[in-house]
Amino acid sequence: MALTQPRLPFLPRLREHRDVRRYRQHLLEGNVLARSATLLPHLQRLPITVQPAAGGPAVSLLVALESSPRIRLISGPSSGRALIMRQLCLQWAHGIALPQTRLPFLYHLPANEPPTTPPFDIIQRELSGLGFEHNELMIKRSLAAGMWLFLLEGWDELDREHQQIWARWLTACSERYPALATVVSTGPLAPQWTYFDDWEIVGWDSRSSAD
Repeated sequence: MALTQPRLPFLPRLREHRDVRRYRQHLLEGNVLARSATLLPHLQRLPITVQPAAGGPAVSLLVALESSPRIRLISGPSSGRALIMRQLCLQWAHGIALPQTRLPFLYHLPANEPPTTPPFDIIQRELSGLGFEHNELMIKRSLAAGMWLFLLEGWDELDREHQQIWARWLTACSERYPALATVVSTGPLAPQWTYFDDWEIVGWDSRSSAD
């Protein structure tokens, strides 16, 4: 569901109440609920918790992002990975602020893109489809300003070449745009990434969800 009239500018007017309200409504109608039919019975449950892979207390993903703005979820399938990202989007759409007042961008990494298509171009295309200003300069400004929280899933469906492309781009973005926050569910087999902290989902009954 693309946002309609007028197109949303990036900085600073995106913070205006009306534009933020429209984006919240888009998440509810087009990106969280409409595409998450199998997860609907669970979206209103208490938030799923995560903990550092190296050990530590279990906390909500919102709390984890305050200390670790770049997170790899290394839990495997049927761990609640898809649900925890949608729960976070739903929380934001209902008025709960994200750390640093970021906007959540939930995206399923595409397995059928030609390897020659740069990830930046894919993100640019998706933001255009959402109705945001999407010229290269404005997107880079928004990344540098930490306006987005990328929530990326579908890693397991990518072949090795596409995984390497996205891993390189995300680590490069983390170096170039330190304010950019990202959560990506890679599963347990992906090598560790620079700039990212590994977290695991805990306390989720895998029989309750496909992912």
